[in-house]
Parts: sequence; C-alpha cells; structure tokens
Amino acid sequence: MLRKTLYSPVSSPLAILFGVTFLWAQWGSPLYAQEATPERPKVPEIPDEPKTVDPVSLIHPKLAQKASVNFNNSSYEELREWLKKTTGLPVVIDEAEFSNEGLSIHDEYSDTLNDAPIYFLLNRLNANSLSWFIEDEVIRITTTLAADDLMRTKTYVVGDLLDNGYDEESLIDTIQEMTGGAWYEIDQEGGDVKLLGDVLFVKQTYHVHLELEGLLSALRKYGRETATSEPELHFELREKLKQIVSVDFEREPIFRVVALLSDRHKLDIRLDTHELANEGISSRDSLSLSIEDRDLKTVLGLLFAELDLTTTLDNGVILITTDLKASEQRRTAVYDVRDLCRNESESDALIEAVQEQTVGPWFEIDQEGGMIASPKPGVLVIRQTNRSLEEVRSLLDAYREALTKSKPRKKVVVEDDVFTHYYKLDTATAEKLFNGLWNLIPEAKALAEADKENRNLEQILMFPAKPELRLVTSQRTKTDNARAEPVLIDQSTMIITHHRSIHKKIQEAINRITNGDSPIFTTDGDPIGGKQGGMQGGGGGFGGGFFSIPEE
Repeated sequence: MLRKTLYSPVSSPLAILFGVTFLWAQWGSPLYAQEATPERPKVPEIPDEPKTVDPVSLIHPKLAQKASVNFNNSSYEELREWLKKTTGLPVVIDEAEFSNEGLSIHDEYSDTLNDAPIYFLLNRLNANSLSWFIEDEVIRITTTLAADDLMRTKTYVVGDLLDNGYDEESLIDTIQEMTGGAWYEIDQEGGDVKLLGDVLFVKQTYHVHLELEGLLSALRKYGRETATSEPELHFELREKLKQIVSVDFEREPIFRVVALLSDRHKLDIRLDTHELANEGISSRDSLSLSIEDRDLKTVLGLLFAELDLTTTLDNGVILITTDLKASEQRRTAVYDVRDLCRNESESDALIEAVQEQTVGPWFEIDQEGGMIASPKPGVLVIRQTNRSLEEVRSLLDAYREALTKSKPRKKVVVEDDVFTHYYKLDTATAEKLFNGLWNLIPEAKALAEADKENRNLEQILMFPAKPELRLVTSQRTKTDNARAEPVLIDQSTMIITHHRSIHKKIQEAINRITNGDSPIFTTDGDPIGGKQGGMQGGGGGFGGGFFSIPEE
C-alpha cells in the first residue's frame, strides 16, 4: 500500500537521532496490561562480514581473471581479438545490431584495464549503448537494446531460504523489486518468476540473472550491510577517497584536473564524457578550487558541484558523471537488523524511519526512486543510489549508538486491543469459514456485544486474492506411478476486525482446520504414547504443502 508522507532531508547526526527516537526497540519479556519494567537481554551481535557478494564469484572464471590492456583509438575488432587471445573463448560481435544503431566493428574504441577483472572492460561498453553476455561458452557483444530482449530461463533451488523464514510471497516480491530488470507482473513486460515447491523458475536477461544470484547469496548470508553485487575493489576505492588532500586550482581545464588528481593519488578517476556531452559540458571547461586538509571525496564533490556533476564508483573506476545519471544507478544491499526489530510491526516502523529520515526519493512515498522491504523480521533489503545507501548506513549506525545510551522504559500494553487482520486462505476453506467461523468461537459474539465502542466486530469481508501454484500428487492405478503436477489453487482473503484474544482463537481454529489435530489413537486402537496414556511423540496432522486428489 502506497503511503504519502511529508518529510525533510536530514542535515545532521543530531537530526537523525531525533528522527528515530520513536523507534525504541524494547528488548524485554512479553508485556501485559499492567505496567512492567522490561529486562534487556543480550542483543544479537551483528557481524560486519560479508560486505559484498563479489561478482567474480558469479561471473565466468575466464572473465573474472585479472588483466591489463590499453586501447587507445583502437576498434571493436581489436577488442574482439584481444578478448579471444586473453580468455581463450570465441567472441562474436552482432554486426547486424551494431548496424541498426549506426555502429561498426571498425569504429573507434578506447579504454584501459589496470590489473583488474576482464568483465570490467565489458561492462563499461554500456557507456556506448553496448552490452554483452555468455552463451554456450561464447562471448557475445551486442547492443543494449538487443540484449534486453534476450531472455533465458534458469532454475534456483531455494528450499533453504523457505526453511529459514522467507515465505513464497516475500521472496518473489524481493526478487522483482530488488533487481534491475523489467518484470511482467510489475511492468507488464519483461521477465517472469514462478515458484514450484522448492524451485524458482526465472525468465530474465543474462545480467539480471547475475543480479539474482548475488541477491540470493546475500539473503543466505548477510552482515551489517552486504552488497549483492559489488566488486571488492570498490571498498578499497572508498577507503582511498577518505585520504586528506589539499588542492589549489585556478581555472584549470576539467581533463587536466582529473589527470592531476589521478596521478597524484594513484587512482583511476575518469570523466563520463558521453553524459557530460549530453549536458553540454566539455572536458576543456575550467574549474577553480583552493582548499586544504579535506578528504578527497569532499574535494571532488566541491570541484564538480557547480556543474551538477558527482562522483560514483563504476566497474573499478571513480567516475565523474551527471547527477541525473548517478540518480539512475542503483544497487542493492541486505542489512542484518535483528538488533533493531524483532517482528513485523517493528520492521514496518524501521522502514518508515529510513524513508522519512533520508533524502530518497523512495517509490512508496514519491512514486519514484528506491525500494525497501523486510522479507522477514530482522532483515532489510534496500535498492537505492550509492548516496542514499550511505545515508541509510549512517542512520542505522546512529540508531544503534542511541540505543546503547538509552535505558528500558516502563510501558503499558493493552493485551486485548482491537485490530484488523487479513487472513489469506484457500477459497474453499475461506467460504466455509465465512459462514461458520463464529459458531467455532462463540465467545466472539459476547465480546462484540459488550464492546460498545467498536461496532461491527463480527463483520467478515472477503475478497479474491492471488492464486497459488502448488504441486498436486494424483493417485494412479496399480500399474501406473503417482505423479506430481502443478495446479492453480484459488485464494481468498478474509478481513476481520476484533479483539486480540479473538484473533488468537481465529488463528488456532484455522490451524486446526488446515492441519488437523495430532492422532489420539494408534491404528491398533491404543492411545498415542502407549496404554499408559499420555500424548508424547504424537505425529501427523501437519502436511508439507503437498496433497492428493483421487483420480477417477
């Protein structure tokens, strides 16, 4: 549900702390109607590692190897020959698609690789509206437009994620919202994702599949902030941008400023000449700045701010590009926030704080910008620009610091408060419950009649929901084997407003109807646990998501 909220950008750590004080995570025992002073148990320790899923672990090993080369006024034909010689893989350039874009394999091509993975070189072709992929052990270079239309289907076993608390809906939503591809369910064009049992079937482009592999890896193992697809080299570059420098430029051409800073600080700083040209900015335009003892990142920001330019990390280099281009480049990170939120309501509160206390923009608020989700309590997944992710990191750090200096407070919680819950069920079950639920919970009627402030507590609203695809095992004849087939099961959502105590009974009733009770007797008629009675060891009653339909 979209939520429109008015907010202002954070201007200082103090403002951050002020903005998140309402988020006090009450690490204590369950609270009841009476006042209680909670005890604060040991807060989960949040690991710093892993910081990223490095693409070299996902990419073809021939393209993950490091190399050095300097293409200076060369051609795409020369790039092809170098790739063939260096990787040992065949390289095919789609000359027909090149021609459609007014390009030729003999056009001028310039780039440099300095002891870095070969895929950096290929990724940077994007600046020329070109892309690449590997198919059948062949490197193929084509246009970005053509590559976006080439989709393949791959399978991913995700049973371990489902066992670890990620449900089907949250997992699919996270995949579609936190990767860069177009998805048919969201955009009415692009790829598709389906979950059958423990297996994901995903139809997408080569590069979105790489993003997806990184995302699934990060959901399996994550730390304080784990990027889903970022080179380790970028973390080294961020550290180098912290070095203290002094500069004194007086009307120096941009290209000379960049060259001097690159040489002086042993960094690969480059101009995004294509984007600069689109904004009417020439590398010969002049810059002036005199400043002492500031970190390099700040100096670069001050140098290029008047031209609406900014720095970003791109495939192993520090790239000077336009603010517009930087705002369109988003990456995804997974955050371990078990120390900040334990359940769905606390996760929602943390998400709201992040959205309102960072500049954004955020799609949920502004209908454009980054995305944020909590696929399970204690985990945040965020897709945003580098600048916004830095804000998020600072916000979470400030919140953790504030919690260490605060103390538990007395809190009053009404145990039997009234709230609305959405119960998603198979339509056949929902229709039966719609007509007979209150017969199973007679105390609900008495409580509803006694509560004069809350009207219509016994009202049930029911709406169709998204169908679920399940594997159904059909019973066969004696000579045939049983087989599992996918079947689309209709779903409905019942919306019920009532007291917490009644919701607990509704949930218990649904669980018993769906799963049944544990057996009372063995097949021999003896009580479970032996003739002495007792219920230890009773099995049955809980299915694994598969069911049988007799076949006539």
